[in-house]
Amino acid sequence: MSQKPIPKATSKPRSIAVGIDIGGTKVALLAEEIRPGDDNDKYNYKTAEIARRRFATPEGIDPGGIIELLRDEIAAMLNEAGRDMSEIAAVGAAVPGLVDENGHLLAAGNLGWSDFPFRARLAEVLGVPAFVEHDANAAALGERWIGHARDLHSFVFLALGTGIGAGLFLDGRLYRGAHHAAGELGDLIPGRGGLGKTPIKARPLSEFIGSGAIREIARDASGEDLDAASFIRAGQSGENSELKPLAEKVVDYIAIAVISLITVVDPEAIIFGGGTSSAGDELIERVRDRVRNRVHEIPKLLRSALGEDAQLHGAIYGALTQI
Repeated sequence: MSQKPIPKATSKPRSIAVGIDIGGTKVALLAEEIRPGDDNDKYNYKTAEIARRRFATPEGIDPGGIIELLRDEIAAMLNEAGRDMSEIAAVGAAVPGLVDENGHLLAAGNLGWSDFPFRARLAEVLGVPAFVEHDANAAALGERWIGHARDLHSFVFLALGTGIGAGLFLDGRLYRGAHHAAGELGDLIPGRGGLGKTPIKARPLSEFIGSGAIREIARDASGEDLDAASFIRAGQSGENSELKPLAEKVVDYIAIAVISLITVVDPEAIIFGGGTSSAGDELIERVRDRVRNRVHEIPKLLRSALGEDAQLHGAIYGALTQI
C-alpha cells in the first residue's frame, strides 16, 4: 500500500486498470474502466468491468515466465473485449507469497519462487506502473476499498484456500511484520507434537484446514472427490456419517485459527475468504459457537463481500495507487 509509483513512459491517455490474482493452480485476470471521483481519492474511485479471464498456472513456470505469459493473456483478454494494451493505466498483482513494501517477491513456497523483483519486472514488461502484494493482503485491501471493511480501522482477512493466510489491516494500514511474514497462519503448529520436527512432519495448520488437505481427507474417508466447501457442507448436513466427525474436526481447527487471531490482534472483524469459506454462513456460525466464551469479545465474523474476486479488487485498488 506504500509502494511509490514507477513512472510510465507514455503520455497517451489511459483508462483501464488490470488486476491479476496468481494462485497455485489458476491465474485470474480482471480489467476495469477507471472513473475517478471528484476528490481524486483512490478509495472513492469507481470502476466498471470490461473483461475477465482465467487460465491454469503452468507447472514449473518461473516468475519471469509467468510475467511474459501475463502480458500475452492480458492482450488477448482486452482484444476480445475490443480494447487495447495501450489503454492500460496501471496493473496490480496478488501473489501467493511473501512480498516487501516495494513489491519485491521474497518467497512463494507453493510455486518454488524466491527473491525476484516482481513489481519492477511486471512494470517493465507491460510498460505501465505496477503494484504487487501478498494475496491475503490484497484481499484485505479489496474489502477495505469496496467490501465489508470500508468503514473498519482494524480487521483481518482470513484466506482459507490451498494455503492458509491472514491479511492484517491494523490501525488503518496493512501490517507486514518485521520480516514481511505477518499472517502466515498456515505455518502455525496447533499441537506440541509438531515441535522440533521438520516442516513436513510437524503438521502445521495448513495440513488440517488447507483445501488440498481437506480434499484428501474426504477422498480417504468416502472415495469422493469433494472440494473443501462441499466436504464441510456434507459433514454439516449429517447425510454422510463418515464425513460428519471429520468435518467437525476441520471446523474445530478453523476455530483455533480464529481464536488465535482474536487473542493476538483483537480486530473489529474477521472476514472469511477463499474457497473453503463458500461453505457459507453455517460454517461461520459453527466457528462462532466454538469461539464463544473463549475470548474477551468476539469480533464480527463475516463472509467476504467480494468472494473469489477479493484479491482481484485489491490488486486493482493497488494499481490505482500507482496512477
